[in-house]
Amino acid sequence: MCSTNLHVMDETRSIRGRRVTFERRLRYSLDVSDEAGNLLEALGRVADLPVAHATFEAAVAKYPDKLIHIRERAHVIRRSDRPRD
Repeated sequence: MCSTNLHVMDETRSIRGRRVTFERRLRYSLDVSDEAGNLLEALGRVADLPVAHATFEAAVAKYPDKLIHIRERAHVIRRSDRPRD
């Protein structure tokens, strides 16, 4: 029998004085921020990009007045205030 170690090291960072642990396999985050880019709320984290886009679309439909992002770490992949590339 072949066994595979699926454990991925988690990452812990300090955000606004709070320690936050991120699972690396959940590489895409969906966040709400203000116009200056400050994180206001984390909506969720997912493992793959198609799921992130589907979740983003649902979040934008539910919260049309909020600025929602898909991020991969610090890189912004998509913003609700800009058209999709």
